[in-house]
Order: sequence, then structure tokens, then C-alpha cells
Amino acid sequence: MVGDLPGIWDEQYLWLGGHRVTANSLICINGRQEKLVAKKLIQSARVYAAKKNYSGVIWPFLSVNDANKIAEYCPDARVILHSADPILHVPAGGFLQLTRSAKRSDRKKWLQEIKSFHSYGATVEWKSLDIEMMQFAGRLIAENRRKYGSSGGLEWMTRTFSAQLESKVAEKAVVALCRLGSSVKAIAIFYRHRDWLYGRYWGSEKDHPPYSYYVLTQYAALDWASQHGFRHIHLSISAWESKVRRGAVLYPLAMVILPIQNKPNLVSKQVAYEHNMSVVEHWKNRFATRPEGLDLSWSNW
Repeated sequence: MVGDLPGIWDEQYLWLGGHRVTANSLICINGRQEKLVAKKLIQSARVYAAKKNYSGVIWPFLSVNDANKIAEYCPDARVILHSADPILHVPAGGFLQLTRSAKRSDRKKWLQEIKSFHSYGATVEWKSLDIEMMQFAGRLIAENRRKYGSSGGLEWMTRTFSAQLESKVAEKAVVALCRLGSSVKAIAIFYRHRDWLYGRYWGSEKDHPPYSYYVLTQYAALDWASQHGFRHIHLSISAWESKVRRGAVLYPLAMVILPIQNKPNLVSKQVAYEHNMSVVEHWKNRFATRPEGLDLSWSNW
């Protein structure tokens, strides 16, 4: 994750955030006491890391705004860019409105993909994440993970869904189904939070219709989101080019690196600055032919 950033990265660190999450944030609400509370929470993490004899604290998958806030609260923190966050902004008119502002070549491609999907006889249906759906979804997701070499099989998905039921997170979920007659060939699971939809799970049968992934996770999701008052769809990391070609915008993702209390900085300000500039250049070069796919925040460094 740190790339070629100089440092002792083979040491043990306290990792803040969930094991598999790709979006973290400050857990303090805005207000007069935010700074005080945030500093105390961060301090408690550093104390814990010291007790465990860790070399420091790493908090990844943060927006640049949150990462900079943390660095403001803790002067020895370093903000390190490490990835890009694909977000699909939802226009009021949904998918159709997005096509009107898209390049002609992109618009043509999107419509062709949707046509291929429907020509196969496929339809999209939206459901809640109940126990029956969890059992079916768990199998598809586990098979998809195994296909692409990811960890987390059926047993892991069963535990995950059980925890979501117990914590009531499952009540925030909505499932997009790809139907072919009476059969379900693919699913995408999203979680609702304020005006955001977070896309988190994908699973499919081997014979799923063409472009099922993009129809469920982007095209159909745009319409469902716009109809239900959502303004953004978080697509999660990976496959950046494919997502940008279908309307997503990339935002910088940062990690905050903190030494344990009263220990030297793990990264100097100059080294952090040079590394971040290199990361910015990498993403700008990677999307040189699609500058609209990078948010303006990439230029604020």
C-alpha cells in the first residue's frame, strides 16, 4: 500500500478500520468538541499500540479531508496517498440524465451493453436482504471470490451476514438481482447510509447475461438511487478504468501514519510530500486521456 515510500514497513502496526473495508472516516460528529474527542480517540489508539509493542498506527482508506483533519489534530501524523476511490454521482434524472452529459462514444457503449443484457432475456429486480436472500447470495459471492483468488468462502460469508443480522446492518441493505426467467443469475448488494449507496458484494453464476456487472452496479443502480433520494454511489476500489469509462469519478484515498507516543516520526514531511506528488502524477498519467475521471482534489497538492 505504501509503494516505494521509505520506511520500516515490515514491522507490526495497529491497523485502524475494519479488515476488509475500503472506506473509513472520522467517527466524530461535527461540533465544538470534535477536535477534543478526535484527539482523545487517536491518543487511545497510540497508547494501545505502545502497549502491544507495535511500531505505530496506520489508518487507511480515508478521504483527503478526513486525513488532513487527523494530521491537524496530531502534528506528527503523516498523510500518505495510496489509492483512488471511484464514486458515481447520481443526477436527479438517473442514468438517462448521465448519458446526456457523457461523450458520444461512451453513451453509445453504455446503451449497447444494456441492450445486450436485455436481449439475453435478463431483467433487474430489487429486494431486501433477508435470511433466504443471504443464503443464496452467500453462495454466489463465495464462488465469485474463489474464482478471482480472494479469501472468504461460504463459511466466512455466513458469519458476515449473521453479524449483519444481529447488528441490524442488514436492514440498511438493498439487493439488485439479475433475473433470467425464474432463475437469478447475478446479485449486487448495496448498503444505504444518508444519501450514499455503498456497493459491497457481487456474485454471479457462470452463465450470467453479458454486462450483468455493469448493469447491476452502475446503470440500474443509478436509476434506483435517483428514485430513492440517493446522491452518490460508492463503487469501492479496483477496476478503476472500467468504472471511469462508465461515469465514475476518482477521488484520492489516503492513509494516516502515526508513530507511537514520544517516538520519532516514521516519515518526514519532505519524504511524504515527494511520495504524494509521485502518486498524483501516477494517477494523472494513468487517466491522461480521461481527465474528467479525476476529481479536482488531485490538483490540490
